Amino acid sequence: MELKGVEDAFSLNAGVNIDKSLEFASSGDSVRYTSDDFIAGVQDSFEYARDQGIDRGEALLSALRENVDNFNDIYPDALDLNSVLSDISKNVNDDFGFDKALSRFQQGQANRSAMEAELSTAKATAAGERAEAQSLRLRESLGITKDTSPEEAQRLIMEYANNQQSGIAGAGIPDPAPPKPNLRLVKKAAGGKVDLRSGIGDIFKVYS
Repeated sequence: MELKGVEDAFSLNAGVNIDKSLEFASSGDSVRYTSDDFIAGVQDSFEYARDQGIDRGEALLSALRENVDNFNDIYPDALDLNSVLSDISKNVNDDFGFDKALSRFQQGQANRSAMEAELSTAKATAAGERAEAQSLRLRESLGITKDTSPEEAQRLIMEYANNQQSGIAGAGIPDPAPPKPNLRLVKKAAGGKVDLRSGIGDIFKVYS
């Protein structure tokens, strides 16, 4: 009976919307997964969760989330989890307690979003503080104080930036190597043939 209740939850707009999403994501392929495949997967996941002692509302919620993920692996971003959950909440029997499970899930999502936003703000604030401290250290190193005029401060900063840029532009360019002496091997005009067996000959290095 519980599995029939899961199937009934898709009997109105839920199943139709899933079919539309899968058809669009598959580019209209004639051979594709349908809402029937999705419902069968949800039933299997639901039954497994119930065997683990999970109540019906949480079991159905878990089964829906699992199968949305599975089908999105096949058709990327084909199904929107919140849309599927909303459709099911309109159709599922109240005895399932799905609304309570969904409310807890949505509250958890809201808490996570709030924490992520708070963390993002804290990171941005810390980054701003680091940048401000770095700027202050630079100004102090250039001799810029609160009494320095804006024009003079700008001049010092631009001078520093130009010096840094010049250093970067010249980095990695090796100094030219000193010219090597040009050596030639010449055979002495007098003295006879070179003895190739002994390796001794009248060969001398001459600088040109």
